[in-house]
Amino acid sequence: EEPLAEAWEAAEKAIALDPDLARGYFARGALRARAKRRFAESEEDFLHGLALSPGSANGHMQFGDMLRDTRRFDESVRQSHTAVQLDPKMVRLRVALLQNVYFSRDWDAVIEEGQQVLELEPDTAEAWYWMGFASCWKGDEGPCIEMLEKAIDLDPDTPYNHSGLAYAHAMIGNEAEARALLAHAEEQQWPLVEISLVHANLGDIDEGFRYLNQALDDRPTGLHYIAADPAADPMRRDPRWRDFLERLNSKAESG
Repeated sequence: EEPLAEAWEAAEKAIALDPDLARGYFARGALRARAKRRFAESEEDFLHGLALSPGSANGHMQFGDMLRDTRRFDESVRQSHTAVQLDPKMVRLRVALLQNVYFSRDWDAVIEEGQQVLELEPDTAEAWYWMGFASCWKGDEGPCIEMLEKAIDLDPDTPYNHSGLAYAHAMIGNEAEARALLAHAEEQQWPLVEISLVHANLGDIDEGFRYLNQALDDRPTGLHYIAADPAADPMRRDPRWRDFLERLNSKAESG
């Protein structure tokens, strides 16, 4: 909470010192979306910032991420594409595009975009990560697991890579493999939300909601993307999902 408060203060101060500084609006827009879930106000900040600096690749990227979190996937991907067109060799922008294409559930496009990332930087673990998930959704079980294992080989210290492999095993029905990986969740410091998603995809919906609500109590700002995440589909079909989203929005507004 303390760094978050400092970020708010810095963004407001930047705008006050220079009302024509686009980056101040981008920063406040991101905070309004991720910390407060005040998406309409966030959009106003991004549009104002982009009016001041239409050539800002970073501004378009951040706006695309915000639109993704509100499930406006077509608009999100358009903004992400614009960011890449403005700075085509920046891998970070291409990874953001890759993630937003994944959330839009265009699996073939994820594979295509991922390959373009790897042409620029072959050791980009995140490209293998998102391509692996897309392969799972396509039903390509062999490449799915191989790609996620490749992400771990390239970046073994990122907990998301380990939880992602467990999720993939759960998704394609390899329960024993998923549970074996899940046993290491605490020592590998998996985010609670990722533990939740693995449990839910193993059919443990009650356990999935237990961890999801624990994640909400622990760090609600880490759940900014959850409403749009395809991995949450098993919980999205449960009546408790609506209650969870209401609690997430309420906690953000009061935080």
